[in-house]
Amino acid sequence: MSAPWGELGVPGHINTGAEWEAFLDAVGDPPRAQLRANATQSIANSGPFVGVTWHASIVDSHVGWSATTTPSRYVCRVAGTYLLLGKVGWAANATGQRASQWLVNGTAVDSSQVGHPAVAAVERQFPAASMLVELSVNDFVELGVFQDSGGSLNLSATNAQVSSFMTIRWWCL
Repeated sequence: MSAPWGELGVPGHINTGAEWEAFLDAVGDPPRAQLRANATQSIANSGPFVGVTWHASIVDSHVGWSATTTPSRYVCRVAGTYLLLGKVGWAANATGQRASQWLVNGTAVDSSQVGHPAVAAVERQFPAASMLVELSVNDFVELGVFQDSGGSLNLSATNAQVSSFMTIRWWCL
């Protein structure tokens, strides 16, 4: 992974003004976003993990999310290590399992899958695994979901307390 600021501190490498500017931008104004789903999304029974479609950004400091082109994705604008946090809200259904998994460029992140049994016929929220991932510029992150209730099941969006969200924050170089 190459950073836009080149090889800071490497003997023999002279950093350009643009490299220093990119480094200071990342440190002084780190990339961060929080995305929220505020409309229902139907998830097919027993299909592959599907990225949650986000409808609103609470914050998106480096414009990594687009509501019109790929609303399930956050696209990395500054290379580095990122912290991923999220929650998935499901509509009421007492059958089967619910699961979430982080996807980078469409591929599952190792050890990121979290599964939960359906526990009652009421809306439920389940946390996603908190993960640190290495991203290069233009890598994209999605919070994937799965369910096997026996039929299609909606992600809940009745209110902010049960709706799904994803937070991504630049952690370090």
